Amino acid sequence: RTWLSFCRRRPAPRRRPPRPSRLAATLSSEATATSSRAPPRAPPNEAKRLWKELMFVGRTWPGGLKQVRDVAKPQFMAKRDERDAAVLEREFRKVRFIIGEMMAYHKLHKYRQLRKRYDTDSDWESPADAAVRLAKEAHARC
Repeated sequence: RTWLSFCRRRPAPRRRPPRPSRLAATLSSEATATSSRAPPRAPPNEAKRLWKELMFVGRTWPGGLKQVRDVAKPQFMAKRDERDAAVLEREFRKVRFIIGEMMAYHKLHKYRQLRKRYDTDSDWESPADAAVRLAKEAHARC
């Protein structure tokens, strides 16, 4: 190849024509559907997405990922045949709440560890350390 071949303007890549969106197909099929159709369900990926997120957050849980999986799997499996959208949405809200609580616990633990490690100026102690200290003091008095 010569130097000029690199400077030459290349043709734009060919693009496929846009496909009709799934939403448009869904809306057009709903308009022609009869009333005997099944009620709308939650997105099929929602349960899988929440499960993956729960497992990701569960890695930092004190009992470990195995404990989180052992507790969560029976609860997920109990609702696997559920078809009612309202019930599924309620269950999804519960899982989202649990994930939020686990994330809050993780952030609190991280904050306490950082404060314990780097905040040497203050006399702050974690609640766990305070409980250990109080137990030792009570044992020394006996």
